[in-house]
Amino acid sequence: MTTQMKRCVLFLIVNVSINVLFIVRVAARVAAHLAASLVRDPLWNPDDRVWWARAILVYVAIQIVFRVLAMIALAAHNAATGEPEAVDREDELDKAIDLKSTALTSGVFMVFFLAALATQAFALPLYALFATLSAGMIVSGLAGDAANLVSYRRGY
Repeated sequence: MTTQMKRCVLFLIVNVSINVLFIVRVAARVAAHLAASLVRDPLWNPDDRVWWARAILVYVAIQIVFRVLAMIALAAHNAATGEPEAVDREDELDKAIDLKSTALTSGVFMVFFLAALATQAFALPLYALFATLSAGMIVSGLAGDAANLVSYRRGY
């Protein structure tokens, strides 16, 4: 398995793990919302912009930190096993694969972004906007990592 494929698999595992944790956290928030609406808590605000903004910012920060840590772990693994292949080495194939996956990621996120704007055009609650944007980040990240892995497996 080449270093690029190892990197793709590692990024996919990290992305799935972080996404599962994020989805669990959002599900807990939704469950709290449902519980509060059952008891008619007047202090509960389902359009809590601060919570959603913090959740998305923390999600992005955790994604960045864990991707950097994954690259460090891969470099340490390569050094420990004596693999001569550098983690940073890129040729034209790597650039083409990266360009394809970036285009796919951007396209998928753009669809979700437009869907998030549509939630506001149809006067849905604000949390629908943030939930749609969050889903877009998750799906586009997974689609990009999966596209990288598939492209490296096919050889283009």
